[in-house]
Amino acid sequence: MSNDQVDATVAVVTRTKNRPILLDRAIESVLAQTYQDFSIVIVNDAGDPGPVNEVVGRHLERSKGRIRVIHNVVSSGREGAMNDGVRGSSSKYISIHDDDDSWHPEFLEKTVAHLEGSHDAGVMARTEVIYERIEAGSVVTESSEILAADKHEITLLDMLVRNYAPPISFLYRRSLHDEVGFYDNSLPVLADWDFNLRVLQRHTVGFLDGQPLAKWHHRRDAEGDLGNSVVVASADHSHYDIAIRDRYIRGTAQANGLGHYLFVAELVNRTNQGAHERTDHTNSLINALSDLAGHTDQKLHILGQDLHAELARIEKAIENINSANISATNRLIAQFGILNGRIDHIQNLINAQSLRARARRILNAPKSWR
Repeated sequence: MSNDQVDATVAVVTRTKNRPILLDRAIESVLAQTYQDFSIVIVNDAGDPGPVNEVVGRHLERSKGRIRVIHNVVSSGREGAMNDGVRGSSSKYISIHDDDDSWHPEFLEKTVAHLEGSHDAGVMARTEVIYERIEAGSVVTESSEILAADKHEITLLDMLVRNYAPPISFLYRRSLHDEVGFYDNSLPVLADWDFNLRVLQRHTVGFLDGQPLAKWHHRRDAEGDLGNSVVVASADHSHYDIAIRDRYIRGTAQANGLGHYLFVAELVNRTNQGAHERTDHTNSLINALSDLAGHTDQKLHILGQDLHAELARIEKAIENINSANISATNRLIAQFGILNGRIDHIQNLINAQSLRARARRILNAPKSWR
């Protein structure tokens, strides 16, 4: 697509529909950029125009006429709305900034600098996923995490597995649309992934690692217009993920035949079959070990009961022995007491100084001692 009239270096395309609270944040995110050579194209895809105009009006003075609004009477669809914004703008670079996402203030400054200093077709920035909810008319942040923290470059190999780069993270050259076409209107979801695949099939895309410059906002419990497509349309994502892959395989097969794909399919089938057999064998071993553990536990339980009973018998025997020892000891103590009494009496007799005293002591002695 050629466009000789360039009104800004960067065109920021924002899709929106009936969620002014999020649109307001998105506009603020763009206007807060340290790099200011941009225009904003807002595509209101068959939503109520009143709230959109009201939100834009609040930023009119600060935007200095850089905001353009396209009101679609008939919906173009989520993916088609991106094309409406691209066609409704003119610029050297393009970025899709959905109404529910946001940027770090230096996103445009750093991504534009990268493209100005390289031959990359585009550049993607490290992205932070922010989980939030709408509560009483306000946005409440719940938590956040780094998207694909293990990835440190953008490759076709990784992109074939899944889309690791949401639109909010991507700034690309407008000339790409001349080469690979626009976003696929026939796809209700994942048109951005399909576009990324077509771009990476031909070109390299840079990556700005480090501090997250893009913020991809998710509302896991929101429904309707306030929901995220990755949540409320998760079934569509799964379906069209397969549909996109199938379409590319079909196109290649038409040109090169099915031989390669039949080989790969059988290889995958045999690999899966082998994996199932190994899984079954592993499960059998686990079950056998579980049974063995069960028998062992039962035997240990019985042995434990026997040991407890034997211990109780031993403790009782010790108790009986201790009782017997205590009784014998008490008897000995009593006998020693009597003996000591006799010894004391004899000693007193010896120590008596007169016969009268001795006689008196003899008369006073117990009859058993006489």
